[in-house]
Amino acid sequence: MEKINNNNSNSTNNNEGALLRGISSAQWYPIDTGIFFIGGINGNVEVWDTNLGQVSQTFYLENCVNSISYSQVNCTNLLIAAATSDPKVRLCDMRTNSSVHCLTGHRESVLSVKWSPFSPNLIATASKDKTIRLWDIRRGDTFLFALDQYNGSGSSTANVDNSDIGSELRGDSKNDSNQSKRYKQKLHKPKSIQSSSSSIIEKRNTKGDYGSISANLTLKKEVATAHNGTITSMVWTPDGNYLVSTGADSKIRLWDIQKGGTNTMINYPNAHNVHKIPNQICLSTNGQYLFHPNGRAIHVYETATGNLVRQLKGHFEKVNCCVFNHCDQSLLSGSNDRLTLYWDNSIDDQIDDQQFLNDEKNQDLLENNSNDDDDNNNNFQSTTTKTSTISPPTTLEDVDNWSDDD
Repeated sequence: MEKINNNNSNSTNNNEGALLRGISSAQWYPIDTGIFFIGGINGNVEVWDTNLGQVSQTFYLENCVNSISYSQVNCTNLLIAAATSDPKVRLCDMRTNSSVHCLTGHRESVLSVKWSPFSPNLIATASKDKTIRLWDIRRGDTFLFALDQYNGSGSSTANVDNSDIGSELRGDSKNDSNQSKRYKQKLHKPKSIQSSSSSIIEKRNTKGDYGSISANLTLKKEVATAHNGTITSMVWTPDGNYLVSTGADSKIRLWDIQKGGTNTMINYPNAHNVHKIPNQICLSTNGQYLFHPNGRAIHVYETATGNLVRQLKGHFEKVNCCVFNHCDQSLLSGSNDRLTLYWDNSIDDQIDDQQFLNDEKNQDLLENNSNDDDDNNNNFQSTTTKTSTISPPTTLEDVDNWSDDD
């Protein structure tokens, strides 16, 4: 009985630790606001019931959870992808309450995981090992391919425009089955894995020195890198055709997934991200604008061209995350200063801002005009005073009112 009590107390401590020690990631259940998921620094992934206000399911992963993701396409698979400080990506199955299925291949901790917005089986992961890998969850033996920063399109604009990125809003996007079929034709394994992985494993298993070794681990030196530093965040464009990533090398990259993960070579100027901890970038509703935490500010870029449109300043310390609210077209940001700022980008707010600026300009003009009038009056008064002092004194008529009779 004593041992059982200890186990119960440990599980209770783990449940409390998800809130007390810190939450690293959270996401709503796509089709029901009564459920949301959180990833804890203590290594727990929890499913919360908002109606009851309590945890309904807990997965103990034993490693710090850096990021979680749930598919927006197929909400019935009930799988939560969790990126942890362990090189393995865990898939938490809510039907069986287990997290046995793993995606193995990274060499260091995984900082970001994102489910594809159009394919229910496609996942992108980013790691401290400087690689971004795409996976098909139906085959966990190896990844589909890794993004290569030197695999460029040869053009600074890469034939990307805002109409391509936001095509799903016009209804130009194809259905899921056609996109999945088209995508599979583009995917391919790295040639090195196809050619020599089995022979290396067979030889080592025959000698008995290494045991069972994954193909990804045996050829780890040949995996392409996406950045020259830790990759801290990723985000898919709404149509699922492009992937945006940022890393500790202070580079932002836009990847064309339709072309097998080609680097579009678009330059995003003045990007600053030297921290090796996870952060969160986001896109606007149609993917036209990219919001990137940049020190104490947030840089707003045009996704297709890389032009820096605006800088949002208001935080006093480093900004860690930002999320775009698609309902009212606003932005929320969080920082080390323990403040959450709400940035309103609605049309009414823009009109109010413009009216405020116009009023300020008019007020400044009125103040300047009044100051000029005051200066002119003062100058006139001073001139008048000087003239009166210079003018000769007036002489009074000498009238003698005395008479000899008096």
